[in-house]
Amino acid sequence: MQAQDYLKSFYGSFGFQPISETYIEDSILQVDMLLKIYHHSSSLVCVGIYFKK
Repeated sequence: MQAQDYLKSFYGSFGFQPISETYIEDSILQVDMLLKIYHHSSSLVCVGIYFKK
């Protein structure tokens, strides 16, 4: 997902991790973030959904 750079730590508190450098889009600092989801067996089930224009 795309997040405004100043909200990086907010989304990080829910487990999202930045996967890009900060960039400018529509005059706003943005960063791409991803949430990794694990199954109780500790194997990776889904890395998340990432859409990029």
